[in-house]
Amino acid sequence: MKAKIALVVGIGIGYVLGTRAGRERFEEIKGKAQELWRSEDVQSAVHTAQDRLGTVAKEQGAKVAEAAKEQGGKVAGAIKDQAAGVLGRHDDDSPDPTRPGDHRI
Repeated sequence: MKAKIALVVGIGIGYVLGTRAGRERFEEIKGKAQELWRSEDVQSAVHTAQDRLGTVAKEQGAKVAEAAKEQGGKVAGAIKDQAAGVLGRHDDDSPDPTRPGDHRI
């Protein structure tokens, strides 16, 4: 019974000392990391990367927009052709909203 109590007390002491040492080491590492993050070299690299990323995003965004516009036109044309095939129409057979009574769909 004494051995079990000694074991539990030993584990408890080890845990308390370990967590204190672990917390101190964590705070030390955290401080060094913050110091490194705030250094001029790191901040310069961060700003350079942000500027470059902004430029690339603008360039690629324009390309994506153009590709989407192009593909949208293709899809619209394909849908129109498919609808015309299903309805048995051709472009010249489309309803004319300027003619009275032309309610074909």
